Amino acid sequence: MSDSMYAPTEGHFLAFGQIIQGFARHEHIMQALMGKLVGAEISIAYLLTTGLGYAGKRDTLLSLLRHVSLPAEQIERIRWYLGELHKHNKLRNHIAHSMWVAAGRPGAIKPHAAVVRGGVGQFVGFDPDEPAYTSDELIAIGNEIAKNYNDLLDYLAGAKLVELILT
Repeated sequence: MSDSMYAPTEGHFLAFGQIIQGFARHEHIMQALMGKLVGAEISIAYLLTTGLGYAGKRDTLLSLLRHVSLPAEQIERIRWYLGELHKHNKLRNHIAHSMWVAAGRPGAIKPHAAVVRGGVGQFVGFDPDEPAYTSDELIAIGNEIAKNYNDLLDYLAGAKLVELILT
């Protein structure tokens, strides 16, 4: 018996991996930056943040930026890079936790799930106007995330906030 609703292709799966790995690379750099900001080795920052997922690491770093002595323009720039990544967090969560089904456009898929946040539940994947993605669109998002990572790493290295060895 096959699951006729389940529609991702090999191209979709490759893009899913690219997006998830892009988030993992950002998490790594967030941990390195937290270590630098508190004067700890990266291994210590890893130990302290290992139980946190992406959102926890992001929230911790954003909170930490409020309590360290960095020029305001550096803080603003770091927050901007994190904001660019965070635009795709909902998609990342769906890749990790939702089943994907065929959408209205040829080759497009969309997440199919129930989501509960703040005591409010909603169903995703039933409305024809919800976002849907082809493999090419997902790859473009993965490329955008990779570019954001590279640009953030270059910025932090130029500001002497992390070492380029992280790449």
